[in-house]
Amino acid sequence: MKTAIAMMVMGSATGGVLAAPPSEVPARPAELVGELAPLNYYLGDWTIEATWAWGITLEGRNEYRVGVGGRFLEVITVASDGGAAPYERYHSFYTPQKDGDAYVATGFTYDGTTATIPYTFEMDEGLPTIRTDVRNDDGSRLRQEIDPIDENSAAWRVWMTTPGSDAEQQIMDGVWTRAEEGDDMGAAETPNDAWESAGAQRQNGAHDIAAGLFAAGGRGLRSFETSAEIEAPVGRVFDAWADGERWAGVYGAGRSGMQANIDLAIGGRYEWLFDGTLGSNGCQVLSYIPDRMLSFSWNAPPTQPEARKQRTWVVVEFEPIESSRTRVTLTHLGFGDGPAWDETRGYFENAWGRVLEAFAGGLAEG
Repeated sequence: MKTAIAMMVMGSATGGVLAAPPSEVPARPAELVGELAPLNYYLGDWTIEATWAWGITLEGRNEYRVGVGGRFLEVITVASDGGAAPYERYHSFYTPQKDGDAYVATGFTYDGTTATIPYTFEMDEGLPTIRTDVRNDDGSRLRQEIDPIDENSAAWRVWMTTPGSDAEQQIMDGVWTRAEEGDDMGAAETPNDAWESAGAQRQNGAHDIAAGLFAAGGRGLRSFETSAEIEAPVGRVFDAWADGERWAGVYGAGRSGMQANIDLAIGGRYEWLFDGTLGSNGCQVLSYIPDRMLSFSWNAPPTQPEARKQRTWVVVEFEPIESSRTRVTLTHLGFGDGPAWDETRGYFENAWGRVLEAFAGGLAEG
């Protein structure tokens, strides 16, 4: 209760002076008022069943509510990734305040992060299209729009670019539909599969390996190897690869949104999330020997949706050279055949060297 009171006092301050209470308690409005009134179209509950470009299914529910005094649009997003249990992913507030040509929304995420999101809306035949365009600190970009089709359905399209590139890749093309009464996903505290969905609490028990996703097998594997020497003891280097918090402190240090979900168990999650959401979603620990070796399944980046539907695997070996120096050898195996896989292999032949350099720098600083 003390926390609630403190929040109420802080929220009523204007220019350092507490705002006067209204002479009468206003009734809670049934609709949005003022500049956001056109967004009354969205009020109520909407559901979607769609598939991301990399093959992971999504079931979602957006609950649009009238915010304080009818002047804010409150949106609660519940999601189920790949058939896992639903959980509350986002809680957002669309405001009438403007920054330049765009309004500003504030989003709260399941992982404890917040974001300020610019949005615009425009009317087309009496129905409002909402657009957002988020540019991340690393130079990547996420653009999306919700475009009404009729009174009970709206198209949802999402595009992204990778850091340093202006080439957009469409990663979602789905349709939200207005929910019928009783159509309720519910919301679980965490997904019920430890590796299926980013954000689940750590579960160190064993889990089934998704063997059917691997693109290749046998002796004639397409692979490549890269290595680096790192100024750190072998135990510290292994932990930076095998523990999510230590990974974030070494590889993700100073980089906004970086996190890893790593459950060090056979079949446990092995997910690097480069913006807190997208990365190696659904990848798993395959085997490990503490301080000696770690192997995990791996997928192509979201900008390569054809290859991302399947898996390769990575073996990282750790060899102590001296008490404070370690050789890391990374072998990436199991690429499929064809132009899409050629692109994926080329991408990682460049990327893993930079990753090892980043680990070397982060561990040397620590």
